[in-house]
Amino acid sequence: MLEHIGITINEENDIQAFYKDLLGLKEVQKFDLYKDLSERLFGISNEVSVTHLSGDDLFLELFLTDRKPEQELSYQKGRIQGVPHYTDKKRIKR
Repeated sequence: MLEHIGITINEENDIQAFYKDLLGLKEVQKFDLYKDLSERLFGISNEVSVTHLSGDDLFLELFLTDRKPEQELSYQKGRIQGVPHYTDKKRIKR
């Protein structure tokens, strides 16, 4: 079972029009990912607005950035190259 799915989006309007209105997801939390953490995790050297949405058994983590998604994801030097990701509940240690 998935813990959550992370997706990069480029338009803030998509959150309301697509994810909330069309898919019926509810906003759980909204915050800014600090520049240093954004750089370490994703290689993006600016603050990134993050919105958590949920509905039924689905939890999405949306990263709002003007950076275009990379074609391939890779893991390098302790960070994920490219933002889209998913997390499996079995791999999360709490």
